[in-house]
Amino acid sequence: MQALVMNLRRPIFQDIKVRQALTAAYDFEWMNKTLFHGQYERLQSFFHGSELAATGTPSDAEMQVLTPLLSELEPTQRQATLAEWQLPTSDGNGFNRQGLLEARKLLLEAGFYYEDMKLYQPDGSLAQVEILMTGETMGRVLLPYIRNLKRLGFDATLRQVDGPQYYERMRRFDYDMVVDVFAQSLSPGAEQAAFWGSAAADEPGNHNSAGIKNAAVDQVVAALGNAKNRDEIVLYTQVLDRLLRAGHYVVPLYGKSGTNVAYWDQYRHTEKLPTNAVGIDYWWVDKEAEGRINKYLKQ
Repeated sequence: MQALVMNLRRPIFQDIKVRQALTAAYDFEWMNKTLFHGQYERLQSFFHGSELAATGTPSDAEMQVLTPLLSELEPTQRQATLAEWQLPTSDGNGFNRQGLLEARKLLLEAGFYYEDMKLYQPDGSLAQVEILMTGETMGRVLLPYIRNLKRLGFDATLRQVDGPQYYERMRRFDYDMVVDVFAQSLSPGAEQAAFWGSAAADEPGNHNSAGIKNAAVDQVVAALGNAKNRDEIVLYTQVLDRLLRAGHYVVPLYGKSGTNVAYWDQYRHTEKLPTNAVGIDYWWVDKEAEGRINKYLKQ
C-alpha cells in the first residue's frame, strides 16, 4: 500500500466524513492517463495483488470474526466493512466534477461551511491542510491533488523539506498529510501492531503514521499475531483489510500487481516464477541465443 496518510492526531481528520471527502477528491483515472500512460492500478487493498486482499462481501468465516466487533465501529465504518469495497472513480477528464461534488456534500454533512469563498471547520477555524514531502519525485502527483483540494475551498499547501527535517517530522508525527508506504510480507503477523495498533500511535518513531486508535483493529491484529496456521493468517488479514479500508484512514494511490522486466533475449526461466517475485535466481542463459546476440553486437 502506497497512500496519502491523514494524520488522525490532527482534529480536522477526526470525522470519517472528512476523510471520505479527501479520498473522493483524488482523481486517479486522470492521473494514470496523463502522467503514467495507463500503466498503474488503483490500490483497492492494503494487501493488493495477493490472496490476503479482502474481496467481495465478507465470507461466513470473516463474519464470525467481524460480528462481535461491529458494535465498536462507527456507523459509516460498519457499513463499509460489510459492503463490497470500491474506491470512487472519475471519468478521467481532469475535472473530477462528481468526486468534488460528493466531497463537498460530505464536508457540509461534517459541519464544515463556506464563507467569503473559503472553507471553514465546524469550530470556525480555516480548513487548512499541508502535505509534507521530501525530494521532488512526488511533486507531480501531489500538485494536481492540491489543486482539487483548493477547488473544495481548502487552504492546501505542499511543504517540501530536506531529508533530515523530513525524517524528524515523520518520527514526531509532525504533519497533516504525508505519502507513506506500508510494505508487507505474504505472512503478516505481530508486526501489524506497529502499523495500526493504538499503542503505536503514541510512540514516536513507530510506523502508525495515520495515528489509528481503533479497538476492533487492535483485536484483529492481536488475533493475527496469534494465528496458528495459514488459513487463520489469511482470514484475519482479510478482516484487518476490511477494517482499515472502511476507516478511510488513507487515500490509496497507485501500484502494480506485476513487475516489468526488460532483458536480452538470451535468458530463460521456468514457466511459473515465485509468487510476487521476478525470481532471478531461477533464470539461466540459453547458449544458442547468447551466441546470436554476441554475433549481432559485434556487427
